[in-house]
Amino acid sequence: MGQLLATKLADLSAAECALLAAYEAALRETGVSDERFHSSVKRRITPQAAGAFQLGNQLWPARRFLSECGLVGWQALPLDDQLALLLRQRPKGVAAGTRAFVFWLGLTQRLPFPPALLEALESCPPGSLRWLEHGRRAWPALLQRLRATALKLGYQPCTADNVCYAVTLAVAYLGKPPEALSVDEIVSLSETLRQRRIALRAAKGLPPVLVPHQPLQPWTTGTVLYHAGLLSTPPGQHLIGRRPGLGIHERQLGFLRQDWPALYEVAERYLARRQTLVRLSTVKQDTIGLGSFLRWLTQHHPEVTDLRQLDRRQHIEPYLHWVLADAGPGRAREHPHWTTATCYQRIDALQRCFRLLSLWQWPEAPARPLLLPGDLPRLPEPLPKAFDDVQAARMLHLARTSSDPLERLIIELLASCGLRVGEARDLKLSDIVSFGGQGQAAQPWLHVPLGKLGNDRYVPIGPELQAALDAFLAAERSSREWDGLPSPPDWTAYVLARKGRRPSKVYCNQVVQRIAERAGVADAHAHRWRHTFATQAINRGMDLASIATLLGHKGLEMTMVYARIANPKLRQEFERVSHQVQAFYSSVGSEILEAEATVVLPSGVLGPAMVATRREMEWRRLGNGWCTRRAYLDCRYELVCERCIHFNTDHLFLPVLEMQHADAIRKGQQARMEMFGKLIADLKRSEAEVVPLPLVEGSREADFSNPTQPTEEGGQR
Repeated sequence: MGQLLATKLADLSAAECALLAAYEAALRETGVSDERFHSSVKRRITPQAAGAFQLGNQLWPARRFLSECGLVGWQALPLDDQLALLLRQRPKGVAAGTRAFVFWLGLTQRLPFPPALLEALESCPPGSLRWLEHGRRAWPALLQRLRATALKLGYQPCTADNVCYAVTLAVAYLGKPPEALSVDEIVSLSETLRQRRIALRAAKGLPPVLVPHQPLQPWTTGTVLYHAGLLSTPPGQHLIGRRPGLGIHERQLGFLRQDWPALYEVAERYLARRQTLVRLSTVKQDTIGLGSFLRWLTQHHPEVTDLRQLDRRQHIEPYLHWVLADAGPGRAREHPHWTTATCYQRIDALQRCFRLLSLWQWPEAPARPLLLPGDLPRLPEPLPKAFDDVQAARMLHLARTSSDPLERLIIELLASCGLRVGEARDLKLSDIVSFGGQGQAAQPWLHVPLGKLGNDRYVPIGPELQAALDAFLAAERSSREWDGLPSPPDWTAYVLARKGRRPSKVYCNQVVQRIAERAGVADAHAHRWRHTFATQAINRGMDLASIATLLGHKGLEMTMVYARIANPKLRQEFERVSHQVQAFYSSVGSEILEAEATVVLPSGVLGPAMVATRREMEWRRLGNGWCTRRAYLDCRYELVCERCIHFNTDHLFLPVLEMQHADAIRKGQQARMEMFGKLIADLKRSEAEVVPLPLVEGSREADFSNPTQPTEEGGQR
């Protein structure tokens, strides 16, 4: 077995001999030893034999394959015979050696792989085919260069090996050399393999994988190929962590294309118009809201083919009931229905669509309003949840003493600047700027890029954040060398990036949750640090305008919500008034008061709010304002109406006049007492005589000069 077999080629043709010689050269280039082993014990303990067969044991199955089958005979074999030859286990070592030779022929384009054979080999256990070893045997120098490039880019060795594996698999399936691969082909092949593996697991009765990843890692593989010089352009950022699927537009509205083309056309034009007006995240919500309604409509009313056929009672009101009562489950699978916020978004998106179609005067717009403002559910207004001072201090202490510099930097950015997670991820090294002078006089600032609201801002960098930045950059970027690459990797421009990739929002939340778990804090997530930053700022006396600037709010209305959490001015006023009220309770509470006793408040007990309230109670409302005359002062002009020649009354108003007379007596107003007394006496006298008062007692003129002046009849006005 140990004897070299390349010299025993009497039964092979010249072409087969040259093929076997090329295979032997490839084996030697990959480091396969040609040392003879006389026992299995020596084979196990000899370093040269670790991980590979002896050269003679590799060439023997290749020679046997050429002599028994040949290239033409192999292609003529049925699929079952090919699988049996590649996967059989006896005699020992023959199947593995034959499989290695056949894979070498296929990867070097000497014997292309039949597609049916590759699909059948996918059912083999993972790792049994050893694609990475076959690729290193076919192109040892190329895969070594790809691995070195991946390590230069900051990827882990396992990720570098996965890139080499992906390139080998792409060459086998596409039948192209590695230099001819493209990103689109890798993406398409990766999605095909992913779907096949999902179907294979289902056929075997295995549970589905929650997040089936792409086998070929298109973005990582394309990035390494680009920096290694095998691609002319880098892969698009849209491939990062994403699976090429139908897209949200196709998933929500694609079912309309065949059976409801009119609905599909107007929805597509509407969303295309919205893309020119609002951000993509808003268009996504509009797509989901419109798609939800159209899917429900086509299921319950398939006869509707135009929006102008919609009727509120027949279509809209049942849909509203379905959204509010029957739709679900939500994103959290433990809840059977949508949350109130989700219901609001669905109805609001549909209402906005109908309103804009009408404003744009599109012919497809409904003829009358179908949704009213009252159809939107009322959203709850919970206060932002923030860490209290003890929890925040404990978590920051654990983060600052952490051995992971990235973990410390993430916590410092969230706690010291009040950033959103997406804003922290988008920070670049160029966003660290200095203002105010040169040298030690320069003050470091952080330029926060365009975020959720589409605006950017500057936030000061404190000493703790500066120390975390310096420690992280010194640990992660000082040892990286980008020599030999066409350009530095994209991830090196960002602050939060390590080992070839940027941390995701999920990772940032996991960092916060790990720190919180060690600190004994429950229900922690990254955005609570933003609420904590704003709450602590307002509690320490920072004005709302400054807080709004630091948080990137467009108006003070967004910042005022933090004033509801804890306001020092409100606390101060409460404590002052509460102290006075409690002092009053203590001073008069010990004495037993009679039922009709008048309680006289001590001096200074009334606060400003109570003083203003009492003052307004004493004022009297006029037709165009207020009369601020005190109640104990008399007013001659108060009797104007009753002394007017057009004034008249009868016994129906007697209770009111008596009440006014009593009020005048209580206030000591002599003129009012006399006037209302005379009116009451006249009414009682006329009632006794059953003589109604005339509407006008002759021609007379009103005289307001002196309310006590005697009239011509001898009485007083």
